[in-house]
Amino acid sequence: ELKKNISNAENSMNKLKSQIEVSEQQLETKADEMNSYWGKFNMTVDKFTDCERRNIRGLRGQVFIKMAREFLESNYVKNTKYYNDTIKGWNECLTTLDNKFQELLKHNGLLYCRNLVKGSPSNINGIGTIARKLETEILSFNGYHMMVYVLKEILEEMEYSGTTVK
Repeated sequence: ELKKNISNAENSMNKLKSQIEVSEQQLETKADEMNSYWGKFNMTVDKFTDCERRNIRGLRGQVFIKMAREFLESNYVKNTKYYNDTIKGWNECLTTLDNKFQELLKHNGLLYCRNLVKGSPSNINGIGTIARKLETEILSFNGYHMMVYVLKEILEEMEYSGTTVK
């Protein structure tokens, strides 16, 4: 069952990878369209898209931290040798990352990003929708990636100890 879960998570990661590439291309296309339109008004959407991307990284990071903590505390992981040997390091790492993501959000909040294009001649909702879709896809990918990493470590630990693993 553990090997099957790892395989399923890896398959999901592969599917999400191609969806992420499509969404990233859609975001670029939308930004290019808006820049072309805004060029007539001597404006650009680049600052907004850069800010939005940093905001998404911060939000995505915070959700990843939450997912990582929940996964590490799950019955599947907790009280394994891997957990006992690595939890202090994981906690320090996750705390450091969480602080960085909070700082990123502090300087790139959505309101700040939207104020970069306030009063613009074009609507920014199209970019926001694509960006949120991309954020969801990347969050899922990162969640699967962490799960596969930890499950493989536990599988290796179990096989090394002589436990039969399905």
